[in-house]
Amino acid sequence: MKGNKKLFKYSTATGASLSLMVMLTPLSFADSMGSMGSMPSASTSSAPAPAAAGQQWTMLVGGATSDQAFQAMSFFPNVMTIDAGDTVNFKFTGDHTVSFAGSDGKFPSTVTPGWDKPAGGNSYDGATLTSSGMLMAGNTYSLNFTKPGIYTYHCLMHPGMQGVIIVQPSGTAYPMTQSQYDTLAAQESQADLTAAQNAASSFQNASKPGPDGTTVWEVQSDLPEPLTYSLNLSSQNNSGVSGTTTLSMAKPGTWNIELKLAGLTPGKNYSPALDAGKSDSGAAVAGSQINSFTAASDGTADVTGTVQALAIPQGIWFVDVNDSSGSAVASGIVNYLSFSDERFLPETLNIHVGDTVVWKQWGGNEAHTISFLPSNWSDVPNEGLMYTPTGGATYSGEGYFNSGLLLPGQSYTLTFDNAGNYQYRCLLHDMMGMYGKVNVLPSNGVIVNIDGQGLDSDQTAFLSNDHTLVPLRKVFETLGAQVAWNDATQTATATKGNTTVVVDLGSRTVKINGQTAALNEAPQLINDHVFVPVQILAQAFGYKVSWDQSTQSINIATK
Repeated sequence: MKGNKKLFKYSTATGASLSLMVMLTPLSFADSMGSMGSMPSASTSSAPAPAAAGQQWTMLVGGATSDQAFQAMSFFPNVMTIDAGDTVNFKFTGDHTVSFAGSDGKFPSTVTPGWDKPAGGNSYDGATLTSSGMLMAGNTYSLNFTKPGIYTYHCLMHPGMQGVIIVQPSGTAYPMTQSQYDTLAAQESQADLTAAQNAASSFQNASKPGPDGTTVWEVQSDLPEPLTYSLNLSSQNNSGVSGTTTLSMAKPGTWNIELKLAGLTPGKNYSPALDAGKSDSGAAVAGSQINSFTAASDGTADVTGTVQALAIPQGIWFVDVNDSSGSAVASGIVNYLSFSDERFLPETLNIHVGDTVVWKQWGGNEAHTISFLPSNWSDVPNEGLMYTPTGGATYSGEGYFNSGLLLPGQSYTLTFDNAGNYQYRCLLHDMMGMYGKVNVLPSNGVIVNIDGQGLDSDQTAFLSNDHTLVPLRKVFETLGAQVAWNDATQTATATKGNTTVVVDLGSRTVKINGQTAALNEAPQLINDHVFVPVQILAQAFGYKVSWDQSTQSINIATK
């Protein structure tokens, strides 16, 4: 079924850490596909609702922008405190799982058949693996909590998606109302989405010289999350202790932890910890270890540790420094922002015949494919095809070419040897709009980039007497101008704001607000398309226009 095909990612489960670490190291495609086994189908219906018990609470599972491009990869609010006997209704905004480990702390790996099915029923006491199974946006999963405790839960597909439910004894006063949680959830979700948008806005096309005068271009599939994160530790219990903590990825699946502390009691022993849910909770984050230490004579200490994690979650880890009595003397929250982008950057790439494109999968929360379909396919006829690398290293515009599943850190490379406009997609996220396009220009064509994005046009800019002529209608409309053609007078008129540009093919002149523009090359009419020298953009609108000889590109900057 079409809707199921985008559901497989990879497990975040601590119980499957060994197999996951193997999957996330740089592998050949054959090795990585072989380790995944068959792809299970997903459940698309809500689990049965439990019997009413205690108070009802609402938790959001993920978040997204309206076009589904940017995804907030967290549970919102990140931490919720309820009483035993209460029920949490998890409302899905994307395709995820809500999964609580049993007493062994283990989760099923996504290579295990049935990982995507519901498990454990609709009540939870910490003893038995309990999961919503795979649910799509719009579904609700309700879970009743019967025993006090601090419970970390996961989305099995997205490593950054973890949350904590703190269950108090029945009858304990609640720290927040549902309305307050709703406000907090909106703030946390927006923080993730804003971070994703900021990461996307800082993207810049990357290229380097290839063999024989060609160019090697880079396309990002998804956005890279920060590989280093720092936080301040504030004094607790009037201790006067403070410091900083830095988490940095040592390799996929392992993060180093470094603490720099001051204000300690010289010669006194301390035991740092990475706790879940709240400061000094005593619920250690699975896979974490920070070395105990004795403070130096000046009251300082540099401390190291590690945590085994594929991605850092938002707002549920706390770094605590405890004294010999077990009380926290300093603490800080790891408010790492977790997100993904279901788009290619750039979405349109213009290159020349003979150039090579390298797609790099940067996002820590997702897996993607790079897939070119034959002209007679609207989709893959067999969903199993999406996981198998297919094709070769050179693409001529025909046939099925597929990267297979790209995990974080992996890449896919194609060389294009035939001019044309070629669309591709991620087979897991095409229903969310994850399409890209490679326009392959003849060797004498000129690439046009507008604010870093390749111009999507079947009209190729070209050099004439060492000056670049660009397709007027496509360029001006991309820049927000209205373009009209008058066949009787053989003139094209482009209007934007208070600026009017008239191209007169009879006199081969250009007028900007009635004034004849100085040109270094006359406009031309070719195959019913008007081409104008690119410098009129700078003259008319004040845009910055620059030439890149190495890639034979014109770059137009409007900002």
